[in-house]
Amino acid sequence: MGDLIFLRDGDRRAAESPVGYTCLDAAGERLGELDGVIADQDTYTPRYLVVRTGGWLSTRSFVLPADEIATLDSDARRVSVKSATRDRLRSGAYPEYGEAWWESHGGAAVEPFEPQRLELLEERLRVTTQQMSAGTVRLRKRVVERQETVVVPIHEEYLVIERGDGEGTVRVGDRELAPGETIELPLIQERVLVTKEPVVYQAVTVRKEIAERRQELQGTVRREELEITGDRNLVIEQGAAPDQYPAAQPEGPRPAASQPLAGAQTPPARGGVRPSGGARP
Repeated sequence: MGDLIFLRDGDRRAAESPVGYTCLDAAGERLGELDGVIADQDTYTPRYLVVRTGGWLSTRSFVLPADEIATLDSDARRVSVKSATRDRLRSGAYPEYGEAWWESHGGAAVEPFEPQRLELLEERLRVTTQQMSAGTVRLRKRVVERQETVVVPIHEEYLVIERGDGEGTVRVGDRELAPGETIELPLIQERVLVTKEPVVYQAVTVRKEIAERRQELQGTVRREELEITGDRNLVIEQGAAPDQYPAAQPEGPRPAASQPLAGAQTPPARGGVRPSGGARP
């Protein structure tokens, strides 16, 4: 006999075995639940059954020979044993499962494999904005000069002399000039005077506004990917159907067909107790 290995519910090799079935004695009384199958590690031939008894506050597990099974009901998920009863389990007719049992049978109690979570990381661009000085704008008033031309009407007085047939006298307006008399006539003209006054020609309002524009940035990011090496035929993807499981390549000879439990009157609907698939403690 080779080394022994313990298969429990959830192990792919135990998918076609009665692991998890309700265990009944010959009288139909409930003994407990079939917690696992102890099989030959080289041939996967079932050797023992582990039956868990008791309630949720106190449980004990016992080891029964594989040929103790009398009948299997895959539809009802029940397994009946030949001679084991509650009283015989309590009396020590069957050994209790534990480290001591493994040591006495030349094996080792292997802890079940707990799923491990492996996180893959990747880099992502995180873009933020930061306010910074874009420049300074100064505002001031300065005076510029320009030439401006304005047309202004000017009034001037001129002396108009009209000659014609006279009466021998010289008259200015209503006045008659005496011989040798001189008269002065003032003439008036307008003079242009230029003055300047400041007037408001334009009002300027100064304020700041925020404008939005699109800027395209590019960066190099890295990511982690899962790399699988070794025996790829031992790896399956989650959710794969049983018929999609890869065929394992064992190092030593193993039986091609499932080994039925000795003494079972009705073979299990799933193809026997022999677990199928890769090993998992």
